[in-house]
Amino acid sequence: MLNVGGKQIPETLAELVDPSWTCLLIHDVQNDYCAPGGKLFSKLDESLAASTRQAVGRIGVLAQAARAAGVRVIYTRASHLPDASDESPVHLRHLLANGQRGAEPNVVLGSWGHAVVDELAPQPGDAEVDKYAFSAFQGTPLDKLLRSFSARTLVLTGVASHSGILTTARFALTLDYFTVIPRECVAGMNPAQHEAATTLLAPDLVALDDILAVWGG
Repeated sequence: MLNVGGKQIPETLAELVDPSWTCLLIHDVQNDYCAPGGKLFSKLDESLAASTRQAVGRIGVLAQAARAAGVRVIYTRASHLPDASDESPVHLRHLLANGQRGAEPNVVLGSWGHAVVDELAPQPGDAEVDKYAFSAFQGTPLDKLLRSFSARTLVLTGVASHSGILTTARFALTLDYFTVIPRECVAGMNPAQHEAATTLLAPDLVALDDILAVWGG
């Protein structure tokens, strides 16, 4: 640990992702976004679709290692009402401008598209949070969950890098959580936006294998 003004600051990855104070967040890895036949996944070009599916597989490896190490796993699910009444004009304009919205809402509560992809199905003991905004913290019990688990570090995975991942990482920072992002476990829906997001998140990016080594994977 690094001591600055009497405060202990994690200096190594092993200290940052110590299982005693770390939670793994699997962010919005849902059928509409990450599975063949999903509303937005179907719009991805071949390269982006492949990278998204690769990220899903790698998140599965990380989740298995997390559970084995005693790290709590939390899922978020982006959610919308069937009549889209929860989507504000501001939210809709953003989605439309980014080509992320058709005539109907995505990830509708109760639909196949809203469910987590089969490969990453939540396990007993995992926590699940539905959210209606880009940040996983806004209007959800996520902060309360993390504090009840005595979490200091959030390992953040999932989609999409330029929206929910970036926004959630920034919220975590303002709420005083250390954030670690395994670069192989996040995906985007636009190459330029993904590159921009990962540039902004660079201080928090680490290699998946390095986390697995700490957690005994």
